Amino acid sequence: MTNKAVAVSEIVGLIKSTLDNNIHLQQVSMLGELSNVAISANNHWYFTLKDEKARLSCVMFSNVSKRIKTPFKEGDQVIVFGRISLYEASGNIQCYVMDMQLSGIGNLYVQLEKTRKKLAEQGYFDESKKKPIPRYPQNIGLITSNQTAAYHDVMSTLSRRWPLAKINFYHSQVQGEAAVNQLIEALKYLDNQQHLDCILMVRGGGSIEDLWCFNDERVVLEIASCRTPIISGVGHESDITLIDYVVDKRAPTPTGAAELATPHKDDVLFSLLKQRELMHQSITKTLHLKRHNLETLKSHRFVNDPQILTSELKHTLEISKNRLLVAVDKLIQLKDNLSHDRKTMHQLIKVVLESKKQALRHQKTHLHALSHQSALKRGYSITYQQGKIIKSVHDVNQNQQLITLVSDGTIASIVKEAKEKNHE
Repeated sequence: MTNKAVAVSEIVGLIKSTLDNNIHLQQVSMLGELSNVAISANNHWYFTLKDEKARLSCVMFSNVSKRIKTPFKEGDQVIVFGRISLYEASGNIQCYVMDMQLSGIGNLYVQLEKTRKKLAEQGYFDESKKKPIPRYPQNIGLITSNQTAAYHDVMSTLSRRWPLAKINFYHSQVQGEAAVNQLIEALKYLDNQQHLDCILMVRGGGSIEDLWCFNDERVVLEIASCRTPIISGVGHESDITLIDYVVDKRAPTPTGAAELATPHKDDVLFSLLKQRELMHQSITKTLHLKRHNLETLKSHRFVNDPQILTSELKHTLEISKNRLLVAVDKLIQLKDNLSHDRKTMHQLIKVVLESKKQALRHQKTHLHALSHQSALKRGYSITYQQGKIIKSVHDVNQNQQLITLVSDGTIASIVKEAKEKNHE
């Protein structure tokens, strides 16, 4: 094993982070049988939800259980709505319950999960479709009811954090049958305002029935078609509606939506002051360097007495002039020498050429005297047998035909006898 060992807490923390960052596990509805129910003194509920093939530990804290009026008992078929996470101390995966109903009244959750799966399969919740939120928005759209605390919370937060932004508010009901059409109308209107940087759609907490307009498929599809980035802040942190899957950013609360949409003016001011300080330091450093260079230049002897520079240049020019004149004289002398050498060379070449011609004529005469044509004219002859010069009596046989070359032609003959010379 070569991998470095890590602490159990690191692995458990990684598993918990993976579960908590999976949005599909932050809103689940499960049907199962209620078993092993234990209620603490603080009214926290601990139980197991099971079916024929599996079981899952669940916890429902007192802030949720006190809102539930239905009496539950062991063996009840229930629909649990909540989020899946990991309890790090024990390493157990469990469901943190936000609502629970008897299965006979869980139609809303069933319908919600069916719509969520359909829209997810159609790609409306893909992360690749999310639009970035501008960092410094100048115009912000706001959709909510002006009669809610969410409206005042958002306006107060925006005014405190980023008063430079202009708020374009569009009133809409956020609960009941009329809310769906009004939300769609508000989205269409604000999305057509070309100058908007983002749109906030917010509402305070409530039951699943109260938040149902934000689970309407028509609202989800309208949000998906908008060109303007949209931030949702519906309900409390534990409330997740279908629009939270399709918007470009989801905040846990209306105030959180306002915080996601804007920077804090104090942070921006601090950043600007820091940049101003850095710029001031850079400018000061540059000025110091330039001032030093200027002082160095001012103290230079050429600046204090410019005639020094002209005198040095004049002296250098005189030296160059003298060198040039010397070079010109040498060039003229070389030219004269070259002309004299050319004449001398020409005369020498004529003498040598005439001498070579005379020697060539002598050699020609000598060669001519030694040639076979000259010998033939003096009475000599050359005898051939089949193109081969006869040099000895042994080169011929009796009755062979010979050709003899003389000065004015050839003579054909037949060998009658070949006798070797007696040297005694």
